[in-house]
Amino acid sequence: MLIKHTIVGLNLLVIGVAGSLTAFIILNVPELAAALAGVAMVGAVLFVVGWEMPEHPIKAMREEIEYLKENVERLLEELNVLDRNPVFIPSTMSTDGKPSIIIPLTKNIELESIGRKIPERMLVTMRNIPCLKLKPPCLKIIDELGIVNVETVGQIEDFISKTLVQHLNIVDSVKVATRTDGTIVVSLSKIKYGFSKYRGKIGFITAIVGAILAETLNRKVEFLKVERKLEETILFFK
Repeated sequence: MLIKHTIVGLNLLVIGVAGSLTAFIILNVPELAAALAGVAMVGAVLFVVGWEMPEHPIKAMREEIEYLKENVERLLEELNVLDRNPVFIPSTMSTDGKPSIIIPLTKNIELESIGRKIPERMLVTMRNIPCLKLKPPCLKIIDELGIVNVETVGQIEDFISKTLVQHLNIVDSVKVATRTDGTIVVSLSKIKYGFSKYRGKIGFITAIVGAILAETLNRKVEFLKVERKLEETILFFK
């Protein structure tokens, strides 16, 4: 029976094969090609196993997600991009009309280096710097909430809170503030289910918050760092 994680496996397989060929032949980045080949192998395993299994218990799904998360982290670590500053692009700047995440592969890039329209490809180049272009999570929720350009910090906070607290129920509360230097500070209280346990800068919650900020501000937003204080996690953007 073809179920959801089988489709995920097929997607990973296609992305991995196409991406590895592009990385090796066009970009000439062997490390990226090897990593994407690994993605293809993970996708192939998921596709075969998923096709044979009619049901997928909750506990097994959690283990599978943890398995995928760990291996994706390892792939990103091999590419030395775990500590790169991701840049979030609003839907108005992408040719597919969806918000995106740009992850530089060799060094951090300036916001001004990113063009006005980003092509619909997984591998893109910004000022001769190869980058990954990823889709952020929860795009359906972002569409359902009708997240658009807003004028106040309170409206931004409301959108992030509706997503993380009401829809996903993975944090207790959200606070958003801005500093005089333009830094945006997003404070998250009591992250649940271990979502904060991520070694890099491109975690699940960071990706959601960054995408919402890019959409509400209608501009490029760079993630700077994360701080953790007791039960509070603080994300910094600019």
